Formats: sequence, structure tokens, C-alpha cells
Amino acid sequence: MLKTFIEIAHNNGKNMMLYMGPYIFLLTSDPAVIKDVTASKQCIDKPAPVYDGFSNALSRGLITLQGDHWSRDRKIMNPAFKVKNILTFIPIFNRKANALIECIDEDIESGRKTLLLHFLREMTLNISSETIIGRQFDETEHDIKLYSQRCTLAMEYICELSTNFIYLNGFVRDIAKKTIFKESSEMIDILHSVIVEVSKLKHVHILRN
Repeated sequence: MLKTFIEIAHNNGKNMMLYMGPYIFLLTSDPAVIKDVTASKQCIDKPAPVYDGFSNALSRGLITLQGDHWSRDRKIMNPAFKVKNILTFIPIFNRKANALIECIDEDIESGRKTLLLHFLREMTLNISSETIIGRQFDETEHDIKLYSQRCTLAMEYICELSTNFIYLNGFVRDIAKKTIFKESSEMIDILHSVIVEVSKLKHVHILRN
């Protein structure tokens, strides 16, 4: 997909209008335009067709909020991105990177030839779990390989609902959730419940202190 967009930009210039079905988008690869959009306090509304798909997959949340609602709730995350907080993650990154190298070495020596993508997928999930919700997969009963596979299915499900506009039809979407996307939607529900549980525990911890 990225290669296709590069070819389109090369042939048509840095700024162009792109149709996705009946919807029209401004597609830009101009750094100046991108900077103006991302730095603007006015450009906080998200394209409805795509983000309607996100909302249908993920329900209401920071990813799917629009305008002033997003701007207000986004500030809640600011403390997490302070440099001093991010620096505390470096030991986790180093530990996971070393574990990744060990896993790859072991795989090569055993002759299994596992796809590198699978190792990176598991490491990403491990790091996200420990830094965002404070849980270590290797210290629980959960199978990291199985969870990473299910998370991949969940991401494919989100992409499908966001790019295939047939799923804007609620009837079609409900049937798909109960059939071809059953496992994916269940995984999103599991992740949502874990995040809610951890958020409540952290809230209680803050109140007690």
C-alpha cells in the first residue's frame, strides 16, 4: 500500500484528491502541509467514514472522540508522555530487546525458522502490556503467542471495519461480528475489560495515597 501511495504522489504531485468509494480525501505528502495540520489546534475533527469504522470496532474512546471532546480528554494522557516518565521505560525496552535476541538465537539453533514478524509482534505486545497497563505476560498464565495472534486478528478486524464501508451498515456489521469476526471482536472485548480493570485498580491506588 505504501509503495502504491509513493507512486501516486510521484505521478500526481504532493497534494491530490483521492476517492475511496463515494468519499473524497485530501492526500498529501508535503511536509509543510503535514506540519500545519498536525500542529493546528483547529484540525481536530477526524474523517467520519474511517473513524465511524473505528467507533464501530472499538466503541467510544480517545481514538474515536472528535473535536473538543478529544482535545479535552487527550490532556489526561499528557503526564504519561513527560520525559521523566518515558525514561523509566528504558530498562523495560532493554530487557525485552535482550529477550528478543535470545529467542531468535534459540530459534536459529533449533532450526525452527520462525518468522521474525512473530517475534516482533510478541515483543510489542509484551512491552505495551508492561508499560501501559503494568502487567508482564511472562509472569501470568497467559500464552503470549496466542494473545499476539489474536491481537493481530483484532487489528485486521479494526482495519476491515474502517476501510470497507459495507460495515457501516449495522445489520451487516452485526452478522460479521457473530461469524467471520467473532474471535476478533471477542479479543477486543477481553482487552477492553483488562484495561478497565487496571484503570480501576490504579484509581483506587491514587485515592488511597
